[in-house]
Amino acid sequence: MNEIIYKIDGVDLLSLGVNVASSTGVIDKLSLKGVVKTSHPSEHGEDVDLSDYRYNTRKLSFKCWMVAEDNADMIRKQEKIAGLIGKSRLIRLEILPERFTPLVFDVYCDSGIAFIKEWNQEGEMMTEFTLNLIEPQPVKKVFVTYSPYVSLIQTNSETPLQISWGDGTFEKYCFNSTHAHPYTDGKKKHYIIVSGVLTPNSITISPKLICSVLE
Repeated sequence: MNEIIYKIDGVDLLSLGVNVASSTGVIDKLSLKGVVKTSHPSEHGEDVDLSDYRYNTRKLSFKCWMVAEDNADMIRKQEKIAGLIGKSRLIRLEILPERFTPLVFDVYCDSGIAFIKEWNQEGEMMTEFTLNLIEPQPVKKVFVTYSPYVSLIQTNSETPLQISWGDGTFEKYCFNSTHAHPYTDGKKKHYIIVSGVLTPNSITISPKLICSVLE
């Protein structure tokens, strides 16, 4: 079986003892947003306008479990998980399947986590929980760079684009302009996400494109 690594802001969930049993919404097709519908009493069904549709947010769900030595250890692990997802900005989720294209998301958690705990005879604790995350900008292009300095050029963008540089910094409301970003976190690899209403000519960028989610 191929190993899959799950990271939140660079932290491997397995290093916290968290195992992901299953997931939903990761590669599902997005649902349509605000489709214009017209219903005529004298006709069957309805008319829909799909000429300029948009998509809803992506909802991701992960069923997880972990084992702790005792109650105190479980509390420490739960606090670490809460610290990872409870930030005042979008957090970076990376799903890294062995020998497959990485899946990268900027997400937030809009609900708490209910931990279902069980004891065993040795005093160890096992808990199950579901991690629900939302990707507010699901239409995107993902790039990878190994450079400490990256230049990115937006062209022909009539609607605002968002750039997530992969180190926790964002640029919003990007139209027709040039953007450059220096990295100071010491990491050699960064995944850059450009999201918004994207067209084939809306961006020109030097790093390597690894993934497009345009629907």
